[in-house]
Amino acid sequence: MAERSQTAPEAGYDIGNDDAIGGNVSKYLVLPSGYCGQPKKGHLIFDACFESGNLGRVDQVSEFEYDLFIRPDTCNPRFRVWFNFTVENVKESQSQREREKERQRHRQREKQAPCTGSPTWDSIPGLQDRALGQRQALNHCATQGSQHLNFIMRVIFNIVNFSKTKSLYRDGMAPMVKSTSRPKWQRLPPKNVYYYRCPDHRKNYVMSFAFCFDREEDIYQFAYCYPYTYTRFQHYLDGLQKRNMDYFFREQLGQSVQQRQLDLLTITSPDNLREGAEKKVVFITGRVHPGETPSSFVCQGIIDFLISQHPIAHVLREHLVFKIAPMLNPDGVYLGNYRCSLMGFDLNRHWLDPSPWAHPTLHGVKQLIIQMYNDPKTSLEFYIDIHAHSTMMNGFMYGNIFEDEERFQRQAIFPKLLCQNAEDFSYSSTSFNRDAVKAGTGRRFLGGLLDHTSYCYTLEVSFYSYIIGGTTAAVPYTEEACILGGSPQAWASPHPAESIQVWQDLMGRYEAGKERGKNVFGLLSAEPPGGESGDPGAEAAERKAPSLQVPIPAGPSQQPPQRQRGQEELSEPQRPFKLFLRTWSPGRSCGGTSMHFPLGHEIIHPSL
Repeated sequence: MAERSQTAPEAGYDIGNDDAIGGNVSKYLVLPSGYCGQPKKGHLIFDACFESGNLGRVDQVSEFEYDLFIRPDTCNPRFRVWFNFTVENVKESQSQREREKERQRHRQREKQAPCTGSPTWDSIPGLQDRALGQRQALNHCATQGSQHLNFIMRVIFNIVNFSKTKSLYRDGMAPMVKSTSRPKWQRLPPKNVYYYRCPDHRKNYVMSFAFCFDREEDIYQFAYCYPYTYTRFQHYLDGLQKRNMDYFFREQLGQSVQQRQLDLLTITSPDNLREGAEKKVVFITGRVHPGETPSSFVCQGIIDFLISQHPIAHVLREHLVFKIAPMLNPDGVYLGNYRCSLMGFDLNRHWLDPSPWAHPTLHGVKQLIIQMYNDPKTSLEFYIDIHAHSTMMNGFMYGNIFEDEERFQRQAIFPKLLCQNAEDFSYSSTSFNRDAVKAGTGRRFLGGLLDHTSYCYTLEVSFYSYIIGGTTAAVPYTEEACILGGSPQAWASPHPAESIQVWQDLMGRYEAGKERGKNVFGLLSAEPPGGESGDPGAEAAERKAPSLQVPIPAGPSQQPPQRQRGQEELSEPQRPFKLFLRTWSPGRSCGGTSMHFPLGHEIIHPSL
């Protein structure tokens, strides 16, 4: 019988009334208490000893119920969120062949004692508290079933040691599942998932879900969210390299503590890399927190679009240099950590002084950014760090607060543009801060290091779903939607010269408004502009801002002004660094001749 690894308890770490968790379970066979015979079907085998796997311990509560413990991040017991494990050796009576017999027995029971609805915590008599009621509701499903469930529920899994109190599991999120015969990930039905504080586990928060193993020959895999492994990422980059694109460059910027590769991608026209050429750089990083897998899907979407033959992608490559480090924490990703590196460091708190031996990937990226900052021929226009959020819906951003009001006003424009053109992006959830606890993040550090012409953001994408403005319905993300959502096509102007002209006109209006003491952009504040985070009502109110009429010259497009040798650098309104911000959205216009500008203003195009 395979055994899980045992280690000494970690100091200061208490998960319950048993020993602390060391490593992942490895082909761990669960036998009933007091059982002495040979293992048989129904004695489930749990495994998490694979790439990005995480499950530290399994306790059998009853024949059909198991308490599961997340393994904490390596060298850091504080973080317990990500899980990813397999289950096999399914009991025969849990298979598809027994369902009809179960249904028949259930119908006979209902004739004697009809069931009025799906069992919930408050529909079972004699319950004293919500937590106990939820677990009894699941047990009710497991033992009796319900006519309102799609199939008879036979097993309950309780994830009992989450380190976070808030979770999207309260808002309809559910674990992911796939099996060997059905390899596409899908979410469990939310009605079979409960998230609650449990007195049986020292009032820790527990996520319980009921599941039916319908094919006994299958191996089932469960995960917190869609996994995206280091190996998958390497295969993806290998495939891109084999295409021999002259505008795609891959290099190894460094190595992790465990000697995994830190990849740096450069996507641009080869002309922009010639010696002496001026470079306008957009720097993108991702997966500094290894359990935030949506970050990798969004990064892949960005890369896929930038290397495509789409006309907008071609324009972006002609004018900008994209530097992308898609996986800053390859060791944490491989090990199945949620937030930390191999040595237990939250790398996104160590930008101020990264160690070349303890934080080598972060150190390498920081040195490259400083090198670009000191190069007079290189202008770092944008830094965007991509994350995933475990308690909020939608995509949104964190930005910095500056004493210079003009700089603060300008950096709020990009989130406004995204809100107007990406249906899953929420400006009402976007906020700007300078909290002391965030001082070591890439956004905060680089926002203080770089000059006023650079803009630094954290882009957050929900683990679960987004809410379309004007509605209350949650739209769950899929793997494909996360990848497509990363495409900068939603940010890019289809008419680059017009984009620059609009930007210049708006900056001119901004200067004029500033002299009159007015903020012509509106709705730019250090706090979310009213309403709860993710509130669709706030989004709808936001889009009803007063209009500013900005004419766009008709006629052929012109090339953006270029700086000549000996000429002073272009003033901020003239800089073409907003080429990849989409300034109109035909699909969301309000009239035949109007195009919404994503600052709450309308642009009237005389040629339409």
